[in-house]
Amino acid sequence: DKCFSVHGWTQKDTDAICENPCESVDKCFSVHGWTQKDTDAICGNPCESVDKCFSRPRMDTERHRFESVETGVYNLFLVMYQKFIKRVLDFTLSLMALVILGVPLLIVMFLILVKNGRPIFFIQRRIGRGNKPFAMLKFCSMTNERDASGKLLPDAERLTRFGKFLRASSIDELPALINILKGEMSLIGPRPLPVVYYPYFTDEELHRHDVRGGLTGLAQVNGRNTLSWEEKFKYDLEYVSGISFWMDCKIFFLTIAKVLRGSDVGVRKSDGSSDLDAQRKPLRDKLS
Repeated sequence: DKCFSVHGWTQKDTDAICENPCESVDKCFSVHGWTQKDTDAICGNPCESVDKCFSRPRMDTERHRFESVETGVYNLFLVMYQKFIKRVLDFTLSLMALVILGVPLLIVMFLILVKNGRPIFFIQRRIGRGNKPFAMLKFCSMTNERDASGKLLPDAERLTRFGKFLRASSIDELPALINILKGEMSLIGPRPLPVVYYPYFTDEELHRHDVRGGLTGLAQVNGRNTLSWEEKFKYDLEYVSGISFWMDCKIFFLTIAKVLRGSDVGVRKSDGSSDLDAQRKPLRDKLS
């Protein structure tokens, strides 16, 4: 009793060993990870071998308990972050940003009006969480110039120098802070895409809408407009399956670095060939 109690054995274990050490040891100790070497040592000389045999597994047990508690705490925080903390941070940070950037945003709106003309905002229906559409806000970076027939000119021709600056600096994305404040978007997440793309997602890709779309995301810090649609969706799904506070922090700071460098900024092809529906519609029509 004295020898075994310090190692956490119960009275039942002790009684079983005292009654028949050699026959009981395998049954009693196997669940604790004892080896045949340990068993032989105990059967040969229980009293002299007990400290040697039990000290190591006892420490292993304590470490396992600590690791289990640590994992449990982390998993609890992860669930709390995904369900509650992330939304609180989104609301708080977007509200602070709108207050701090209020005057600069008014100046940008005035400059857009002077340099590009109306409208100031570009509003487009995007796919939100749970595949629900919402109206996403952006600053206009292009004019509404049209040709003689009244058709809009290609994007590359309507994109002004000031519009290029807005895109390169990602200032054109800042009105979406209002969407974040309203709970339609998040600071970090897969980029919300136009509702016209919805029929062209695969069943697996639709899981990108299990979370709120973001102002920036994993795909944006890993290539942005230089990635294919398949590559973008791969990053989106990787984010959705591994969302965490640390990942969001990493994406946030990588986004700042990207913005300061002005990298991976592109212009949509004027013929629309880079759009998801344009790329996947022929294949879908062929299969149908």
